[in-house]
Amino acid sequence: MNWRLVSDQQKAFNKHERWRRDAKSRAQKRRDAALQRLRDPFRPMCRGVISAQDAFDLIYGDVKGINRVVGRLNRSGGLEPANGAESAGGDIAIREIPQPSRTLRRANRGSVSPLITKPTITYPADFVGLERALEIASDLARQRVDRAQILQFLASPDTTGLAPKVCVELAAKVGLKFTAAEIESVEHAVTNNFISARRLYRAMVAAGELGGANGEWGFFENAALHAALPGLRLPHVLRRDQFLVRIKYRNDQIVCLDLHSSSYRPLCRHPVD
Repeated sequence: MNWRLVSDQQKAFNKHERWRRDAKSRAQKRRDAALQRLRDPFRPMCRGVISAQDAFDLIYGDVKGINRVVGRLNRSGGLEPANGAESAGGDIAIREIPQPSRTLRRANRGSVSPLITKPTITYPADFVGLERALEIASDLARQRVDRAQILQFLASPDTTGLAPKVCVELAAKVGLKFTAAEIESVEHAVTNNFISARRLYRAMVAAGELGGANGEWGFFENAALHAALPGLRLPHVLRRDQFLVRIKYRNDQIVCLDLHSSSYRPLCRHPVD
């Protein structure tokens, strides 16, 4: 093409196209460099930690989106099994997750029902059943065990799974009576306990959606965490859509909740007073 015969409009168009081509090439090089930061491309896929949105961001996203996904996959997919051992349930047990260094201020902590922090009454059978549960409750009452704990035992999903008020009506037939304060405390504990969160976490690990971790963990959506801890106020930098919470015990009582992101990144500690 004779450059002298090209119009100024065509020259401007060609210049713009060259600029677009060079910018696209540079962007592709930056994307490739970001993807090369992924330590092990196969382990996250095998462990099931890549969502559909993550896959879309890796293929079509910008550099900022790729860096975000790669960083999360490196944290979650790079966790190695502890001494190559497997847990009792056959799930891969990864190394110990570090404890958060930040402790949430007392004014920002949520309230925890005192009944939740107390040791729960357990029984060896997987499902006790109503008749046997009432017999055990009567024995516990004779041993002067706290009535609220007895009612919590009756309403437990592993025992009867019934609502606390229904358990109160059934317990009255065998001579067990509960005060309004005890019923209210049990209803709060049943609604806000961490049993369902722990079960959900174990189910997600078994399904490969999460890598397992040492310790007692629970999975919470943001709304569920704030419902379980009324009054909880998290600083903006600690807010997430999903949380992994490590529940720490001392003498069979909950003493602290360690909040982590869904990729096990330590966020903060929530002492239970």
